[in-house]
Amino acid sequence: MPDAPYFRCRLQNQVSVTELVTIHYFEYGRTYVYPGERHDFWEIMYMDRGSVRVTCGEQAHLLSRGELILLPPNVFHDLHTVADTPSNMFIVSFSEENGALAPLGGRILRLTAAARDLIRDILRLGEATFLLPMTRADRRRLQRLPDAPFGGEQLLRLRLEELLILLLLRQDASHRSSAAKARYDDDIAGRVMALLKENVYRRLTLSDVTAAMGYGKTYLSNVFQRVYGRSIMDCYTQLKLNEAKFLLRQGSMTVSQISDCLGFSSPQYFSKRFSQVMHMSPRQYASSVREDWTTTVE
Repeated sequence: MPDAPYFRCRLQNQVSVTELVTIHYFEYGRTYVYPGERHDFWEIMYMDRGSVRVTCGEQAHLLSRGELILLPPNVFHDLHTVADTPSNMFIVSFSEENGALAPLGGRILRLTAAARDLIRDILRLGEATFLLPMTRADRRRLQRLPDAPFGGEQLLRLRLEELLILLLLRQDASHRSSAAKARYDDDIAGRVMALLKENVYRRLTLSDVTAAMGYGKTYLSNVFQRVYGRSIMDCYTQLKLNEAKFLLRQGSMTVSQISDCLGFSSPQYFSKRFSQVMHMSPRQYASSVREDWTTTVE
């Protein structure tokens, strides 16, 4: 009996990243201004802290924490900080050969928890694989580390392609879903987020939030989780810890003062929660924040 025939299926790549140009994590000063440039590759700007004003072609955008903009090739762009506060930004630039990213060009996108995890992986793999940060004139080109992990570059490319596919899928899903329902959920979740940010120096409970919004706990929690990918109180704690990092960077307050002004029950509890997230104590963070591989731009 002859063997049954087999047929090979060549896998398709809808998104294909072929080259990595730069990878940065900048800590911008209060009044940083970048005069602008244009180049023949794609660039992702992800706002990890603060806000910046980004010009993409003829359109100006406010890019806030948790948001990303994908800058198309050959489009002029510049940026400057706003509100006279420091800002942290992740930037990665690359070439993509299939032309799949056009629908995302110049758009502001709010990231899900899964997308933020991919950015963290890209940063981690970038640090392990290449000589970072790219700050000096002789580091305009990415330099491979001699002890880079096996497959590091390929994993970095795969994480970047996965991030781009997630963004495209979310964009496509948003077109197919009810626009009115999405806007309604986004509006409610956005109002909750604004409330949390406005009260980062107070001590809100979930009951306080639901009372202020006029919705039930279960409904409001589900809407917020769907939009932001985390619970209301988890997000509130993270906002407080992000603010604590900012205050520690300023260096004008003690750990006890920061704990008190941010509404933690005690300095010990503040230090415990900070250490759980940062894997170091507040004092260790204050002394080591400028010793890691992030780039400070004044």
